[in-house]
Amino acid sequence: SQLAQPLLLQRIVRAVAAHEQGEGMWLAVLVGLNGVVGSLAKEQQLFATFCLGAELRSLSVALVYRTALSLRAASAPPSTANLLSNDAQKLLDALPLIHLLWACPLMILVAALLLVDLAGVAALAGIGLLLTMIPLNLLLVRRLKAARAAHLPHSDARVARCLELVKGVRALKFHGWDAA
Repeated sequence: SQLAQPLLLQRIVRAVAAHEQGEGMWLAVLVGLNGVVGSLAKEQQLFATFCLGAELRSLSVALVYRTALSLRAASAPPSTANLLSNDAQKLLDALPLIHLLWACPLMILVAALLLVDLAGVAALAGIGLLLTMIPLNLLLVRRLKAARAAHLPHSDARVARCLELVKGVRALKFHGWDAA
């Protein structure tokens, strides 16, 4: 539906320029219907993938905790289950967008072809500029990945301190040493 909007608007402009009111009205209705159908289809896809992602997250968290409970305490650090359940949450976050891996390149290709068809050879300069931005984007992604990797030890230390704090509170409550 995203690619149909500009084409419909182009036909509306041509219909208005040719003083064809009837065709212009139907095309305007089609623009509205295109938006409604596109939104409904997108929301249905997001709902289905969120449901699937929630099921996958539940299964993976259950598997992580079952495995963590079956392991001895010495064989795996206690924060392992928390870290793995966070990874399961990232799976839930990424699943609705996973189809964009194939859809975005296809949409870009179709949009580029439409742009060349509508604007002519001059559109190739804009497409060339977009293509030259790919290495810059890759450089930024690599730097972001390095920054996240540098942040990971700090995050692990924070999780370890929080876990130690919770263990201390449990010990206080268990032995009745709290003032409450």
